[in-house]
Amino acid sequence: MKKITLLLFAMFAFAWQANAQFTENFDTEIPATWTVTNVDAGNTWLHVTAENYLGDGHARISWDSNAHDDYLITPQFTVTAGASDRVSFWAAISNNWTETFEVRLSTTGFAPADFTTLLGSETATINVPNYAQYTYDLSSYDGMTVYVAIRATDTDKFYLHIDEFVNDAAPTCTTAVVNSATVMPDCSNAQFSVDVDVATVGDGANVTDGLGGTFPVVSGIVTAGPYATGVTVTLTLEHTDAACDFSLGDFSYDDCPTQVICGTPTNATGCYENNSNLDWLFASSDGTSGLKITVNSGTVENTYDEFIVYDGVDATAPELYNGYGTAGDLTGLTFNSTGTSLFVRIAGDSSNSCGSAEQTSIDFNVECLSCAPATVTATVVDDCAASGGFKIEVDITDLGSATSMTASDDQASASQTLNAAGMLTFGPYTNGTVVAITVANDQDPVCSSSFNGLVQDACPATNDECANAIDLDSVMNADEVTCTLTYTGSNLGATNSAGEVAPSSTCTNATSDPNPSDIWFTLTVPASGGFIYDSIVGPGYSSIVEVYTGTCGALTALDPVVCNSSLDEKIFEGLTPGDTVYLRYWDYGSNDEGALEFCIKPTPTCPEPTAGSATAITDSSADLGWTEGGTATTWNVEWGTAPLTMGTGTMITGTMTNPQALTGLTAETDYEYYVQADCGGGDTSSWSGPYAFSTTEVCPAPSAGSATAITETSADLGWTENGTATMWNIELVDVAGGGTVTGNATASGVTNPYAATGLVGDNSYAFYVQSDCGGGDTSAWSGPYTFATPYVAVIPSCTSGVFLDAGGASSDYPSGENVTYVIAPDVVGDAVTVTFTAFSSENNGTTGCWDGLTVYNGPDDTAATIDPPGGGTIWCWDRDDIIDQGTGDLQGMSITSTHASGTLTFVFTSDSSVTREGWEATVTCSTLSTQSFDNELAFTYYPNPVSSALVLKAQKDINNIAVYNMLGQEVLRTAPNAVNTEVNMSSLQAGAYFVKVTIGNTTETVRVIKN
Repeated sequence: MKKITLLLFAMFAFAWQANAQFTENFDTEIPATWTVTNVDAGNTWLHVTAENYLGDGHARISWDSNAHDDYLITPQFTVTAGASDRVSFWAAISNNWTETFEVRLSTTGFAPADFTTLLGSETATINVPNYAQYTYDLSSYDGMTVYVAIRATDTDKFYLHIDEFVNDAAPTCTTAVVNSATVMPDCSNAQFSVDVDVATVGDGANVTDGLGGTFPVVSGIVTAGPYATGVTVTLTLEHTDAACDFSLGDFSYDDCPTQVICGTPTNATGCYENNSNLDWLFASSDGTSGLKITVNSGTVENTYDEFIVYDGVDATAPELYNGYGTAGDLTGLTFNSTGTSLFVRIAGDSSNSCGSAEQTSIDFNVECLSCAPATVTATVVDDCAASGGFKIEVDITDLGSATSMTASDDQASASQTLNAAGMLTFGPYTNGTVVAITVANDQDPVCSSSFNGLVQDACPATNDECANAIDLDSVMNADEVTCTLTYTGSNLGATNSAGEVAPSSTCTNATSDPNPSDIWFTLTVPASGGFIYDSIVGPGYSSIVEVYTGTCGALTALDPVVCNSSLDEKIFEGLTPGDTVYLRYWDYGSNDEGALEFCIKPTPTCPEPTAGSATAITDSSADLGWTEGGTATTWNVEWGTAPLTMGTGTMITGTMTNPQALTGLTAETDYEYYVQADCGGGDTSSWSGPYAFSTTEVCPAPSAGSATAITETSADLGWTENGTATMWNIELVDVAGGGTVTGNATASGVTNPYAATGLVGDNSYAFYVQSDCGGGDTSAWSGPYTFATPYVAVIPSCTSGVFLDAGGASSDYPSGENVTYVIAPDVVGDAVTVTFTAFSSENNGTTGCWDGLTVYNGPDDTAATIDPPGGGTIWCWDRDDIIDQGTGDLQGMSITSTHASGTLTFVFTSDSSVTREGWEATVTCSTLSTQSFDNELAFTYYPNPVSSALVLKAQKDINNIAVYNMLGQEVLRTAPNAVNTEVNMSSLQAGAYFVKVTIGNTTETVRVIKN
C-alpha cells in the first residue's frame, strides 16, 4: 500500500501565542529596529511579498555561489520568566533545495562575533507554501537583555524563507513528542486511518479530529480513524493544559488503485504540468491476472520529461520502462506486468509540458492479461568496433504461457522465432537510427511485448579514463579566428575518474554531482602559451571543460580555474609552449549523454587591440584611440565613412601614435575605423573593429544650461559651449504666465553667463540658448532649462487679495515654522472671507497633523477656533500621502469671520522634517451684517463646492437648515438642534443653492455650489 508520512519534530511542533512581548510578521518591511549583517558580501536578507506563511510579506535570502554568512538580528529585548522566555518563527525552502541555518544568541552586542551561543543548528526541508515552525527556550537567560540572530549558512542552494517571528512565554506543561503521523490506506473498504507514533506522552491527553473522534494518547501507536477515502481530516494532539496543544496536520488519501475489469479494457487520459508528476495506479479486478498497458497517443518533452511504468503499486517497484518514446512520441508503447498492479507516472521538469500547451495529452488502455507474459528485455549494444554502429540484443528468459515467440524490428530485418528461452540479436544499425522491437506471443497476442525508441546516437567514448585521453593536436586550427578543424565524438558511457584529482569545486554541482562522469583529451600547448576551446555541439545545456598540467594520477588544475558552463568560447592562458596539458570534459550534473563537437584554436601571438574609441571629436577632426592587447607599439589603422567595408577605407600604416589624430573630416558625418597591432617580424594581429564615431555640427548646440544667482527680479543664465562660439542667443519664457517657446530670441549676441533682469518673484521660467558661430552659422536651440524666482511674502489682506504660505506658489513651506497671520478688514464693519484654492500639509494619519493651520474666528489666538472634522484644532490634508487624508481639507472651502472685528487669525506650525506644497487662498472683504455681531450666529460650513455632505459647525445649536434652488423653491429641510451637523445634498442636481441657517432667533443665508 502507498503510504504518506508527515514528519514532526518536537522542537517546532507547537505554537503558543499568549503573553507575546513582540511579534514581527515582516508584512511591509524588515523593520529598521532589526539588523541585517552581510558578512560574506554576497546575496543577503531581503523583504519579499510572495509565498508568505501569513500576511503580506516575509524575509528571504537567495542562493549564492559562496557560503552564506548572513545574520537576521532581532531588536534587543529582556528575557522575562513567564512573559518573554521563548522565541519562535516559521521557515521554508523552495524547489526541494534544503537550506541550513543557525539560531544564535548574544548577551552583549549585535556584531557577528557577539553571537557566541548556538541555540540550534537546523536544516529546513519544507517547501513553500508550507512552512515549519522552529521554537527555542530562553528560560536560562531570565532577567538578561539579549539579541537573537538567524544566520544563513548554506552554499549555492535556492531560497530560505523566514516569517512570523514571535517572542512570548514558554508553557509550563510538558509537551508530547510525536515521531510521525502516517496515513494507512484500506482500499478494500474505501477508507484510511492515521497512525500517530508517540515517543513521549508528557501531558498529552487525546488526539482529536474535529469530527467528534477522540483517541487517547499512549506511548507507541495511536490510531485515528477510519475515514472515507477522499476526506481531509485535521488532527490535533490535545494536552491537559491547552497551552501545549499542537496540530498534527491535515491528512487525506485518495490513491486507491483503479480496478481494471478483466475482459473490458480501462481507458485513461491525462495532461501533465511543469514541475509535477502525473500518476495512475491500476490493479486487476480478479486479483490474479497481470496487466497490459498500451499507449494510444501522447507526447512528452524529449530527453527531459519521463514516461515511467512501474511493475507494482508505487515508484519503488521495478521499472518496466523509463524513457521518452520515439523523440518524445509515446504512441505504440506497450508493457506487461509480472504481478497484478501497474503504477504509471509522467514526470515533468520546469518547462515544455502538456499543461503549457507544448505537448499533447496522453491516452492509453490498461487491460487484464489472459495469458502469462514472457520475461523479455531489449538492450542496445555497442558495435562500433565492427560496424561503426550498434546492435540490439533481445533476451527472452521465460516464454510465459507461450509455446513459441516471434521477434521482429521495424527496419525490415528478418523475423526470428524461438520455442525456448534464449537470446536473439538484431542489427547492426547506423548510429542515430531509432528502432522498435516487437516480441509476439504466437498463441495469444495480448501477451506480446514491444520496445520503442531503441537507439545509439554515437559510439561510446573510448577516452573515459585519463590514460586513454584522445590527443587533439591534429585538430588544432591555424589561428584564433577560423574553426576549420573540429573534433566530433560523444560522452556516451562516461564514468567518473575516481583515480584522478576531483574537479574544482567551482566547476561542479557540489550538492548533486560533485564527482561528474568525465572524458579526457590531451593537447600540446601552442607557441602563444594558450588556446581557445570553442564548443559547437554539446549533449546538454551546459558543458564543462577544465584544464590540468602534470600526468595522469598527478594532475594539477590550471590556476586560475576556467570552467564556466555554457556553449561558448573558453580561453586558457598562462601555459608553457610545448607542454602537454589534459582537458577534462563533462556535462554539468552528468544527466545528459550524446554527441559533442568542438574546435581548438591557438591564442594569438600578437593579440588584437580592443576598446577602440574616438575622442576630441569636432566637425572636422577626431583622435582615434584603442587599448593595446599585448606589447605592440606599432599599429595599422583603416578608416572611412560608415558602414566601412574592410579594404575600401583609407589606410594609415605603421603608426606609433595612440591615439591617432585625423583631420579634414566632414561635419555631421558617421565614420568607422579598424585597428591592427604590428608585433614585428611579420606578426600582426587580427583586425579589431569597427569602432564608430560621428563628427559634430559646424556650429554645435550648447548644453548643461542652468540658472544661478537667482533673485526675485534677476538671474544669471549659464551653459556649456560645445564648439568655439563666443556669442549666443537667448529665448526666455514665462512658464507661469502661460508662455511657450517660439524659437525667436528674446536677447541676441549675449555673453555667457547672461544676466536676465526684470523678472517677477515667485514665478517659473524656462530659457533656451543658441550658439552664434558667425558667418550666418547658428546652432539648434538647446533647452528648456528651468528655474524659479523666490517668493517674497505678500501680507495677506483685502487689498492684496492673496494669502500664501511662506514658500509661495512655486515652493514648499519651510520646516520648523511657527507663524501667525492676522487678516483684518480694510474697512471697519467689513468681514474677512478666505477662500482656499489649494491646500496640502503633512498629516499624522486621519486624526493628527505634523504640519497644519489653526483657524481662529477673531483678531488673535484667544478667539474661538474653527475646528476640522477629524478632531483637534489643527487643519491638515496630505496630498502627497499614499491616500489623501488628514484632519480636514481646506481646499475649496471659504471661511468668513463672524467676529465683531471681522478678523480671522491663522497660526501655521511645521515640524523639523517633511514639508508639503502648503496653501494658496484669496482674501475678500464684505459688509458684516448686524446679526453677525451677535456671536450666536457664528458658524462655519464646508466644503464649497460640495459633492455630497455639507458640514456645518456653530457655537450654539443649529435649529433649522433649509436649502433653496435658484427659483426660490425649497428642496431640502432639516432640524438638527445640534452644534455640529451635516446636510446630505448628494441627491440634488448640480448647480447653485441658497442655504438658510437658523440659530436661536437669528437666520443667515449662504450660497453654495453643488458639483
